[in-house]
Order: sequence, then structure tokens, then C-alpha cells
Amino acid sequence: LKSDDPLYVMSVQEIFNVVASILSQAESDINDRQTLENFLQQTLTSTSEEILKIIELFVQDRNISALVQQTQEGSEESIAELKSSILRVDERLEELSQILKICYKFESFAGKHIETRNQMIFSKSLSDQLQTLSGQYVLLETFYFNACVEKASGARKTLEESSSSSVLEDFFFLVRKC
Repeated sequence: LKSDDPLYVMSVQEIFNVVASILSQAESDINDRQTLENFLQQTLTSTSEEILKIIELFVQDRNISALVQQTQEGSEESIAELKSSILRVDERLEELSQILKICYKFESFAGKHIETRNQMIFSKSLSDQLQTLSGQYVLLETFYFNACVEKASGARKTLEESSSSSVLEDFFFLVRKC
């Protein structure tokens, strides 16, 4: 797969779109509350299993764990190499944030459809995976931000030698990028 291939994001989005439609339709078609609750819970359990498989494939295909480990424990050479390919980190962050956003939005949506609030929307495995990915996202985003600041500082020094640049412009560039 190409790094700009949105397969995983689109797959997660489409599955949740279909399930959201099913949940809404079930609410209007099933009159017995207990039957509806059972149906909703079974649907959400099956959905969690499938989404978990997609997310595991995403993590494996995009080497998310290795990327995080490289930012945390990598040698100076591997970190320098990673900083030179900062676009790759940016692409992974974008995909990861989209997947997390879709999952959390669906969880909120589905939570409104389940009467019994003590039921989990996602399986424990999927919830754990989302928590892990959220933590990894923060680590990668921190690395990305620091690398951008470092790169901007280096560019700033170069610009100071050739022309003047506004600190405010640099700041807004970084804020927009991160």
C-alpha cells in the first residue's frame, strides 16, 4: 500500500456509517426495548471485532509501534533519519488522528442509542487498542512538533543571515502545521 492510501481510514468510516444506519433503523423497527438493547449490543460487539482487525492491520502496515519506539529509544542516527523524513511521520499522524476521531465520534453516537449506560460501546480489546493508539499519537505528535520547531529554528538562522523574518510568522506556521 502507498503511504497516502486512505484505505484504513475509509474502511473504519464506512463500517461505522453502515452500523450507524442500522442502529437508527433498528430503533424505529424494533418495539420491544429489551430486544432492541440485545440487538444493539450484538451489533456493537461484532463491529468492535471487525474494527479491531482493521486497526491492527493499520498498526502493522504503517509500523506505528516501531515508529513510536524509534522516536523514544532510537539511536541518534535513526532519530536524525526520522527527522529528515518528517513527512512520513506527518502522514502517519494524520491517518492515526482520523481513525481515532472516527472511533470516538461513533462511540459517542452509539452511546446515545444504548439505554443501559453501564454497557460498553466497544469491546475491551478495542477500547484498550484505542487507548494505546491515543498514547502513541501523543508521543508521535510531540516528536513531530519538536522536529518542526528544530527545523524552523534552523531555517530561522539561515533566514537571519540572508533576510529578516518575523517571529510571529514562524509561530503561526508551526501552530498551523501541528
